[in-house]
Amino acid sequence: MPFDRAAFASRCIGPLLTAASTARSNLSHASGSRSTPFSVSGSVMPEIPNYGGGGLGDATVFFEEPYHEFWFHLGRFVSQFAKAESALLFLLWDVAGTSEEVSGAIFNGVRAEGARDAINNILTATKQTDRMERLRSPFSQMATIGTIRNNLVHWGAAKSEDDFIVTNTNRKPLKPKTFSISIDDFKDMGTDLFFILAMLVAERSDANEETRAIVARDFAPRPWRYKPPQPSPEPKMRDQDRSK
Repeated sequence: MPFDRAAFASRCIGPLLTAASTARSNLSHASGSRSTPFSVSGSVMPEIPNYGGGGLGDATVFFEEPYHEFWFHLGRFVSQFAKAESALLFLLWDVAGTSEEVSGAIFNGVRAEGARDAINNILTATKQTDRMERLRSPFSQMATIGTIRNNLVHWGAAKSEDDFIVTNTNRKPLKPKTFSISIDDFKDMGTDLFFILAMLVAERSDANEETRAIVARDFAPRPWRYKPPQPSPEPKMRDQDRSK
């Protein structure tokens, strides 16, 4: 019987996977300007206001494809990561054994990397090695995806011939980094984040046995879909260069 991801989400994960409302606010402008709707991947996109009544005005080129599709998938990906990050924080609360009020006071502002470290430290101190081993893979993949998310948000992306290029070379760092990302990459990371979220929920003390059984049977054995870009190999030095 094929795995029903939607049924699992509604039955086992509950409010942590509640999707954001798809209803759009129909904003009216004093100028009476109209808006231009877009459709991307079968989804109706938020309308872009025609400020000043001149179509999309001077920004026309920036709202046309392929960037609008890219922004759609980027926005969804960032939202998916935020949900997984929330699940990670709630797991930290659970592992720490503190009340919601105390957890909120202690862990407010803790980011994903800090939450993972704190969970591992607590599990090490309490000798919960099995739990640590189950979390090793989702923690690693979430860290990988988190790096991509941070680079995208802070560096932006530019359209290349086939995909989009993310780079910090214009900031002149000592170790510049450049990689490509595609729409399929966003979809793969979104799928991985769903499974990561479910695996985090399954490790909470209040998770039901059905959730844990499904995760152990259907999620844990699955390979991750997103594969991070590999760094380019350093150019080999010629013999005469080595002697200099």
